[in-house]
Amino acid sequence: MKPDKFNGAGSVESFLAQFDICSSYNSWNDGDKAAHLKCCLTGVAGQLLWDTGRPDELTYTELREKLCRRFGSDDQQETFQAELRARRRRRGETLAGLYQDVRRLMTLAYPGEGMSSLCEQIANDYFIASLGNRDLELKIREREPRDLESAFKHAVRLEAYNKVVVDDNSDQYNGKGNRSKRDDGLSRKVEQLERKVGQATTQQPAVRPAEIPVPEAQSTVQDSAVSELKDTMAKLSRQNDELSKKVKRLRVLEEQRNGASSQCLPYLLLHPHRSTFLLQSSHHLVVLHPSATTAAASDI
Repeated sequence: MKPDKFNGAGSVESFLAQFDICSSYNSWNDGDKAAHLKCCLTGVAGQLLWDTGRPDELTYTELREKLCRRFGSDDQQETFQAELRARRRRRGETLAGLYQDVRRLMTLAYPGEGMSSLCEQIANDYFIASLGNRDLELKIREREPRDLESAFKHAVRLEAYNKVVVDDNSDQYNGKGNRSKRDDGLSRKVEQLERKVGQATTQQPAVRPAEIPVPEAQSTVQDSAVSELKDTMAKLSRQNDELSKKVKRLRVLEEQRNGASSQCLPYLLLHPHRSTFLLQSSHHLVVLHPSATTAAASDI
């Protein structure tokens, strides 16, 4: 069993814990531990071997203490606590990745107390606050999770439910959009047909069917429109004839009435050679002298 390499980027506590497991399994003594630990250090962590100027004389205990002082969390607890408070979920980051990072920061910020009930409650609050989603945070807090593990499970479940609902709504919206597009296409086709029918109706008297060939469906529409137009013109012609007959009858009646009134009324005639008046009616002619005109006029 071989331990992993350490370059100073990860957690030195985790590396040393794995190294202790390997050394115990392989039954290494202090000299073996020192040799294997020196070979596991790379990068920035490997500089520790040259800082002392005597890398061959470093014992396992001395090298372990240097690693803990340089990369450990004993003197950096406040730094990790501040990083834990400012931790927020990055764009595209999974809930599992966020959960693991919060757990790591809790271990570094509170060494030796990571599994206590108080630290679990603190980790729970930091994890919920780091989600960066107000609605999701409120829903998780309503379920009152006891520790970080239960808060993580609630977050995964609620996010999955939210994703399903959003996908269903998007599918329904797309379906409505496609249906409205189809309706718009049908309405445009209907409008185009109506315009064609109107154009055929207006152009039919001027264009002969033998000159311009038209499709069968359009020819049928034009024939029906022309037949309707002919029926309307025939109906208007009949109505015009009836009105003309009525006007003729009214004129005849008017003439008869005027002729009857002229025959019944008497009128006066002045004789051209005599100073007398002639009172003429329909049946009598009366001769009046000038002295009697006044009386005759008053009687009339």
